[in-house]
Amino acid sequence: MKKYILYGGILLSLVIFGSAPVYADSYAFGNTGSAPLAELTLTLSNGGTTQTLTLYATDQGWFSPTPGVSNVSTNTNYIVGTVDGAVYNDFFTFDLSSVTGTVTSATLGITQGSAVFNYVTQSLAFGGSSCTSATLDNPAANSTCDNLENYVSWNVPSDLAGTLELIPLDLDSAAVEAINGPNDGDFSVVGSLETCSPPHCPVEKSGGKTGITTIGMDYEAPASLTGVPEPSGLLLLGTGLVFLFFLRKL
Repeated sequence: MKKYILYGGILLSLVIFGSAPVYADSYAFGNTGSAPLAELTLTLSNGGTTQTLTLYATDQGWFSPTPGVSNVSTNTNYIVGTVDGAVYNDFFTFDLSSVTGTVTSATLGITQGSAVFNYVTQSLAFGGSSCTSATLDNPAANSTCDNLENYVSWNVPSDLAGTLELIPLDLDSAAVEAINGPNDGDFSVVGSLETCSPPHCPVEKSGGKTGITTIGMDYEAPASLTGVPEPSGLLLLGTGLVFLFFLRKL
């Protein structure tokens, strides 16, 4: 009799708690609101001479296509990835008014935050923005922004820890062309989660765009994200202890 009661209690616990959707977070650069501004280091060719110019972000932050998730323009935290099923993209904007001559190379520098990927098999993509810098800084309008093309991909190293170390990311020729070419006086880079290992990432899909399309992955709308069925350890433990207590009384 005791055996059947115990089995029944375990089964009931799994049914109640084991099917609840749990989202596995996959993000980088959390808690970066007080981190130094991102840098853009340019190599310039001007009149036969070569010089280096470092620009600091005039604006940086994050935006999300997830309904109900919004930011404020004064927040400089640049988290990127997924948290509780919501998708976060980050952005960095630089003022090009002091740039003279022709840019021959560009390196984006981002400071590590105090929080990094929970899972180390992911990579990030940083690309050109589909929106103007003014739109990126507007929480009421930036949810539809995206990265048009990939300037650089970065595999998150397994030993990455929360420090103020600068991560240098060499941007490709498309980024250099965008800096040299016609622009509104600003240069913006949008970062997004590029690859990940299921189930620690948004749902990968094919077909039409229903959420936000990033380099290498098409995200479904967050409302359609599939949670990972995982039992709640504490609740299961508590339920088991209760049944053990009653077994001692039988």
